[in-house]
Amino acid sequence: MTTQDTYHQILQQAEQLALATLTADGKPSVRMVNFLFDPSSNTVYVCTDRHAQKVQELATHPTVAFTTTPTAVGTVRVKTATATLVNDRKPALLAAMDKKYASFKMFDQAARDNMFAYALTYPEADVFFRGNTTLTF
Repeated sequence: MTTQDTYHQILQQAEQLALATLTADGKPSVRMVNFLFDPSSNTVYVCTDRHAQKVQELATHPTVAFTTTPTAVGTVRVKTATATLVNDRKPALLAAMDKKYASFKMFDQAARDNMFAYALTYPEADVFFRGNTTLTF
């Protein structure tokens, strides 16, 4: 299996990401989030309540970092990603979240209407499996 294959497999299997943002005063803030990965565009997507603290943080500092929860294959870490609001994709992303996460269906339409969708794009990722390899995209 190539490093690229391992990278894709990890992002398909990982349950959550630890997403790191910066607060308004520049302090790190990390939380676990559900996510989707689109291998065709090499993009990670997250949806969140528009009133969540991370929305304000992303508006001020759109640069983030993240790491996947460990899988049997390994983990992926991204040290520099850009979060871009992509609410035009929200209906499709919410439908995909419903398929990936059984618990996501608990959000009623009012909660879904109050969510923002973000695309996380990045130039490179570290893949940890039998060592560490950096992929550049």
